[in-house]
Amino acid sequence: MMKQRTTVCNPLLLIKQKRKSKGITQEQLTEKAGFDRKTISRIENGDHGIRMRTINAVLIALGIELCAKSEKYDRSLYYGKF
Repeated sequence: MMKQRTTVCNPLLLIKQKRKSKGITQEQLTEKAGFDRKTISRIENGDHGIRMRTINAVLIALGIELCAKSEKYDRSLYYGKF
C-alpha cells in the first residue's frame, strides 16, 4: 500500500493541526518528541527561530515524514515573507 502524501507549505501550522486532530495535548507531544512545552508552543505560534531538526523531530513524533523537493521554489511561500 502506498503512503498518502500531503503537500504542506508551512510545517509549523501542520504540527498544531495534526496534534489537535489526534487529540494530543502539548504536554503529551513534549514527552513523545523529547522537548519542553515552551518549544512546542514556540513552534505552534510560528516562531521562525526554531531549528529544522527540532521541527522534524516533532513531525516524526506525530507520525509525519518530512521530505524536500529538489525543484526551485519561492522560499517566501514556505517560510513567510523575508
